[in-house]
Amino acid sequence: MRSGKTMMKCRTWGICLVLHLIMTGLSAQELFFRSIGTDQGLPSSETYQLLQDKNGYIWIATDGGVSRYDGSSVTNFTTKEGLSENVILGLYEDRKGRIWFRALSGEISFFDGEKITGIAANPELRKIMNRCFITSFFLGEMDTLYCGTGGTNDVIKIPPAGNYKKIIHQKFSGAKVFILENKTRKRELLAGFTSDMNPRAVTVVSCEGKLVPIALRTIPAVFDNACRVMKDREGNTWTCNFKELAKISPEGKTTYYLFDHEILKVYQDHDGDLWLGMKRGGVFFYKDSKLDREPLHFLREQSVADILHDREGSIWICTTDKGVFQSLSKNIFIVETGNEKVAEFFRTSGSLHIAIAPRKELVVAATGSISYKEKSMDALPASGELMHLCGTSGGFFYATNQGLFFFDGDGRAKEIMDGEKHISYVRSILPAGEDSVFLTGYGNYSFIVNQSLRLQKTTPFIINAATRLRNGKIIFGTRGQNGLFQLEGDSFRSFLPAFGELKTRVNCLAEDDQGNLWIGTSEKGVFCYSGNKLYSFHEQAELPSNKINALDFDGQGHLWLATNKGLCKIEYPSGPGKATVQAFGKNNGLPGTETEKLVYFNQRIWCATKEQLFYFDPVRLSKNPVAPPVLIRSVSVNAKPVDAAEKKELQYDENNVSFVLNGMTFRRRNEKEYMYKLEGYDSDWQRSSTGNVQYTNLPPGTYSFISYALNDSGVKSAEPAKWNFSIRKPFWLTSWFITGMILLAIAAGYLMAMRWVARVRRREREKAKLSKMLSEFQLTALRAQMNPHFIFNAISSIQHYILQNEVQQSYNYLAKFSKLIRNVLDHSKEEELLLGAEMETLQLYVELEQLRFNEPFAFRLELDPGIDPESMYIPTMLIQPFLENAIWHGLMPKQGGGTLVLIFRRQPSGMEIIIEDNGIGREASARQKREHESRGMQIVGERIAVLNTKPGGGYMLHVTDLKNKAGEACGTRIALFIPAIHE
Repeated sequence: MRSGKTMMKCRTWGICLVLHLIMTGLSAQELFFRSIGTDQGLPSSETYQLLQDKNGYIWIATDGGVSRYDGSSVTNFTTKEGLSENVILGLYEDRKGRIWFRALSGEISFFDGEKITGIAANPELRKIMNRCFITSFFLGEMDTLYCGTGGTNDVIKIPPAGNYKKIIHQKFSGAKVFILENKTRKRELLAGFTSDMNPRAVTVVSCEGKLVPIALRTIPAVFDNACRVMKDREGNTWTCNFKELAKISPEGKTTYYLFDHEILKVYQDHDGDLWLGMKRGGVFFYKDSKLDREPLHFLREQSVADILHDREGSIWICTTDKGVFQSLSKNIFIVETGNEKVAEFFRTSGSLHIAIAPRKELVVAATGSISYKEKSMDALPASGELMHLCGTSGGFFYATNQGLFFFDGDGRAKEIMDGEKHISYVRSILPAGEDSVFLTGYGNYSFIVNQSLRLQKTTPFIINAATRLRNGKIIFGTRGQNGLFQLEGDSFRSFLPAFGELKTRVNCLAEDDQGNLWIGTSEKGVFCYSGNKLYSFHEQAELPSNKINALDFDGQGHLWLATNKGLCKIEYPSGPGKATVQAFGKNNGLPGTETEKLVYFNQRIWCATKEQLFYFDPVRLSKNPVAPPVLIRSVSVNAKPVDAAEKKELQYDENNVSFVLNGMTFRRRNEKEYMYKLEGYDSDWQRSSTGNVQYTNLPPGTYSFISYALNDSGVKSAEPAKWNFSIRKPFWLTSWFITGMILLAIAAGYLMAMRWVARVRRREREKAKLSKMLSEFQLTALRAQMNPHFIFNAISSIQHYILQNEVQQSYNYLAKFSKLIRNVLDHSKEEELLLGAEMETLQLYVELEQLRFNEPFAFRLELDPGIDPESMYIPTMLIQPFLENAIWHGLMPKQGGGTLVLIFRRQPSGMEIIIEDNGIGREASARQKREHESRGMQIVGERIAVLNTKPGGGYMLHVTDLKNKAGEACGTRIALFIPAIHE
C-alpha cells in the first residue's frame, strides 16, 4: 500500500474502502528464503504459477516449459515431451491426478503420469485467441473443461468426449466482469471480462447467477488482472483490478482496498493468512487476512506472480524474473543488521536492546516495532567495538574493547575509568541494584555504583559466564577446569564442588522459576542442578551439540539452548528427570545453525548467528508432523531402465535390480532419508540418504521392495512405495527340466538295474527264509532248554519229600506235578498259547513250589477285567522263569516267608505283566553266591531278543529294585510288556 498515508473509507454496495498503511517499524524484517532458479535446474527464471500435486511434487510454470520439483532435483517438460509450446501460464490438477497446462497460445494439454497429451480442440482455441485470451480454467462436473476469457463476455465449455473436441460458448449478457465458481470444488474460481470496461457498467456473476455490481476506481489500459480471483475460507470472493482489490462477502457486501503497486496475485494460505503478490512490489503478508492491520513486506523489488503454502508449511513465491523462492517457515523472521554482528541482548520489562558491533543499538519495543536507537554513538571510540550493554534505572552501560561508557536518559555519555585506565575487555555485565552493575573480566570482577568504580578484585581463574540468582547470589562459570564459584562479599568460594562434571568450560548460566540452575558448557552439553541432584543433557540425549553458547526460558517455562548446530528446546513440566528434548535446524527454517546469542522477549525467541539476527514465536516452531509421500521414481534391471508397471517377471540373469526413490519433503534438499526392505531377501530394514538402492546377484525367487521416506522430524510416509517382482529360475533348475533329467536317468538305469535287482530280490528271499528258520530253531532250542530244566527242579522236589518220608505230601506234589507235566508236554511244540492255559500252568507251578518251601509264602494272581484269557495269546513258558527266580532267589532266603504277586494289566497296544516279590532283593541274592543259579532269566532274555526280531515285535522288560523309606532292599518288581496276540 502507499507509504506514508493512511486512509480508509467504507461503504456497502457503492462505498469504496481505500486503505493506506504506514510501512514502518517491522519494515526491516524478512522471511528467510532460499531460491530455486536456473542453477537448480529451472529452464527459466521467468515463472508464472505454482502447484503441489497429490503426490507432493511442486510444479512450476515458466516461459521455458514446465518444471516438476521433488525437493532435490528438477524434471523439465518442454515441446520435446509433448507441450504445444514452452510458455506455460497456468497449471491445474484434476480429480484423477492429471496435471493440466495452459499455454500462452491458448492451447491446453495434460500430463497423465506418463505422457503429455494436447486436447483435440487446440486448433480452434488457437483461432479464438485472435480476439481474446484465456484467463483461467478448471475441470467441473463430468470432467468438463471450463475456460474464462478476457476480451469477450463468455465462458468456453469443452466436454471430455473425443479428447475434449467440441467447444461450447456460454454467454454472460450484460456482465462486464464475470466470476464462475466450480460446482465440484467450491473454492475454485475462474474469471473473465469484456473489452468494454467502464466504471459504470461492471458486474460480477456468481455460479448461482447472482449479480454483484463493482464500481471500479481505476481503469487500466490493459485490464488483464481482473482474472485474478480467489474465494477464501469464509466464503468471501476477492478480485483484483490493477492496483485495486475488491472483497465481496457472501451477502454481497463489497469492500475496496487501493495499493501503490499493481496486484498480480491474491492468495489465502492454510492458516487463513492473506498474501498479495505485487508487480515490482514484492509480497505483502496480512495475518488472519485482516487488511486493516499493518502487513509484513517481503522481497520488496520482485514481481510476484503466484504464492503457494505447501503441506509441510513452506511458503513458495513465484516471481517473473528471479525464479522461485521458498521459505521453510512463515514464522521465522530475519531482521536486517547491515551484515554487522550482534554482540549482546539486554532485556528490560518493556523493550529488548540489541548491541550490534561496531557501534549500533537496535531497540525492539513491546509493540513489536524495531528501530535503531535515536541517539549519537559518537562518544564511543571510533575504532572500538561494542561488546556488551546493560541497563539501569538511570541509563545504559556500553562495554567496548576500548572502554566502558554510560549513557543517561538524555543521551549524555560518560566513560567509567579505573583511575586513569580504561575498563576494557569486559566479559559480562549484570544488574546489581537500582544504580549499580556487576562486571566480570577475564581475571577479575568489579562493582560499578552510581557510575563509579567501587570495587575491583582479581581472580585466579578466567570468568567465562556469570548470573545473579533470585536470592541475590552471584555465580561464576570459569573458562578452564576450575568449575563454578559463588561470590560472598568481596571473596569467592567453590560452588557445587561435589560434582566433578562441572569442572569444565562454562559458557552460560541461568536460574528458572523453580530455582533450578541450568549450566551450559562448551564440551559437555547442559547440566541442571535441581534438588541436590545434577542432571545431564548431551548429544547422546538428543542435543544437536555439546557446545552450548546461550540459554534462556520462554513464557511457558521451556528452556531454549543456542548451540553451534542449531537450537534446542527442553520441556520439563514434571522436573528435569523427565525432560523431553527437541532439536531445530535449517530443516525447520532457521537461517543458520551456529547460534551464538539467544533471549526470550515479548513471546518471541531472538537469536543471533555470526551473520544474521532473527526471531520466531516458540509456540509455532515445532516438529514437522507431515508424513512425506514416497514414490519409486525409476527401476533399472542390469543397469537398464524398465517399465515398473509392466516388468514384473525377470529372467534368471536379470538379477541386478536398482531403484531410485523420491521422498516428497521440501525441508530437506540433499539430505533426504529413506528406509527400505526387500522382502524375500533382507531380514532387517535398511537406510539410505541418497534414495539410490541397488541389489546385485539376487537369487531366483519372489520379492517385494518396500520403501518409506522420512521427513526432517523422522516421520515416515503414511503409505510405502512398493514394487513386487519375481526372478525366474534358470532352465536347468526348473522343475520340468529336473523332472525330465530324473526320468532320463531312471530310464537309462532301468535296463542295467533289471538284472541285479532280480538277483538282489532272490538273495533277499533266501536270506528271509534262512532268518525265519534260524529264529524257529532258536526258539525251539530255548524251549528245549527250559522244559528239562524245570522238570529237573520238579523231580528234585518230589525226591525231597520222599527222602523226608512225607508220603502224603509226596502224593499231593506228584499229582500236581503230573498235571503240570501234561500241560507242559501238550504245549511244548506251540509258540503261543491262550492266556488262560498259561495261567493254569503257572498256578500249578507256584503251588508245587509252595509245597516244597520250608516257610510257605503267599501268592496272589490278579487279572485285569479288560483282559479275556480265552482270546489273548502269550508266548509259551515265558513267565515261568520270572516266578522261579522270584521264589528261589528272592523269597527262599528271606526269613518268615513272603509274598509273590502276579498281575496281568490291559494296555492300549498289548498287555503288561507284573511279577513282584518282597524278598531280599537282587543285591543281597548276588552276595550270597548260592550254588543254585537259575538259568531261566538268561534264557528268557535271549528268547525276548529273538521275539523282537520277528514281525510284530515290541517286547519290553524292565526290572526295578524295591526299597523301603530307609533305602533298604525290600523286593523286586519285573514289568514285562507283551504286544497283543489274538487268534
